[in-house]
Amino acid sequence: MAGVNSSLLGVLVLTRHGDRQVFYQPDTYTALDTIITPLGEAEEFQLGGLLRSLYFDVNSTAYIEGIFPSTSAVNNTQVQLVADAGYEGGVTYKSALALSQGLWPATQASNITLANGTVVHSPLGGYQYVTIDSVMPDADVSLEGWMSCPNFDTATAQVYASSQFQQVASQNALFLASLADLVGGRPVTLQNIWNVRIRNAYNFMNVQYTYNPAFPGACPPSVLRKARQLANYHESAIFTSPTLNSIHNIPGQAILPRILDTLAQLANTSDPLKFESISLSYQPFLSLFSMMNISGSNANLSGIINFAGSATFEVRSINGSAPFVRFALKNGSEDATYASQPFFGGSSDIPLATLQTNLEPFTIRTLSSWCKTCGNKATRGCNLVTAAESGSHPSVSPLAAGFIGASVTLAFAVVILALMLLMGLVSVGRGRRVSASVRGVRGPRHPNALPLETPVKRVTSTDDATESWEGK
Repeated sequence: MAGVNSSLLGVLVLTRHGDRQVFYQPDTYTALDTIITPLGEAEEFQLGGLLRSLYFDVNSTAYIEGIFPSTSAVNNTQVQLVADAGYEGGVTYKSALALSQGLWPATQASNITLANGTVVHSPLGGYQYVTIDSVMPDADVSLEGWMSCPNFDTATAQVYASSQFQQVASQNALFLASLADLVGGRPVTLQNIWNVRIRNAYNFMNVQYTYNPAFPGACPPSVLRKARQLANYHESAIFTSPTLNSIHNIPGQAILPRILDTLAQLANTSDPLKFESISLSYQPFLSLFSMMNISGSNANLSGIINFAGSATFEVRSINGSAPFVRFALKNGSEDATYASQPFFGGSSDIPLATLQTNLEPFTIRTLSSWCKTCGNKATRGCNLVTAAESGSHPSVSPLAAGFIGASVTLAFAVVILALMLLMGLVSVGRGRRVSASVRGVRGPRHPNALPLETPVKRVTSTDDATESWEGK
């Protein structure tokens, strides 16, 4: 199908965040803060510009059929941007923001004409305000399925205890020990001891190599490259498995419902959505590449994807025939553009129905399923699942429970009113007039947050052990 002319119905883009700096505490790898750098912002902005030229330029061979052209102001009903707001803090969200600025830069088309004929343009030369849906990990597990997952932690410990991992650690013990001077005397081991592991050492070295002028003289490129190879090995051992339903693939299992549902939505020509971008960390890439046998087909893709690395899922059709999906990858700013990659060791094109059939059995579609898979009963909403599945509590009758609930509610209301009176937020005057000036802030539940049991229904929102992957 790759050599046949086809119509592009829509595109789903997965993007890793851009370059960031980590402020480590003395003697440890504990991070005080993580911030995106101007370099990271530029990487994402550049990527956004490439996506714009590929999919929004009417003269491009990859122009999305029916989408607003790059010469027009953004149409928020046709595009959706999603960003992980947890693992890397604000880095991923700000990466999505920089990406959107490259996709839809300021334009004079962003204007409105008043009744008196005055034309008013958006600020900053026509800045385009694009909605970005932030995904909080405590409200939605889909982008960080491995976090707070006890069974995943157990599986990680089993990897460290395995003979293969111990052999790799032994073979590289002298090299790892030699890195201590480069990381300020911090310990460097292959095995995870608290939060001290080779990836943290590599992160430390890479940040120093990029921003400390004296560091490259002390750390030859070959040393940094080998540290990267070991970091790739470590992360691949943790976040991938050839067994699709393995707990090691939980980053992919958790995000797959979002991916499959979006692809189905893009294939529906009556749906307005034409383009969706998801900004996230590297772990889901590792898992997804393993589950789709993309890394198995290309050993160069078995490591941590570089900063601003990106994958595209293009939904296409030939003369109205059944839709198929074309997969391509751009490994950070080192790659000029996207290159097609084969699905499941075959072609880069695969019928959407086949992709769904191959992957749907391994998706985690409900919070209850995630909690059971992880063995979590206390956090990320699993406490609610546990309570809901425990049934009734016979020690308290429904009638007694009603009285207790009403009494607690009344007592709580009295306490709140008393506090408001003391703080001056509520004043009671003559004529029994009560005036209140209380402002509350409520964060919206993400439309794609996993429910307790019911399947996810998409709602169109309004509001990282191979030498070839030697980047950041």
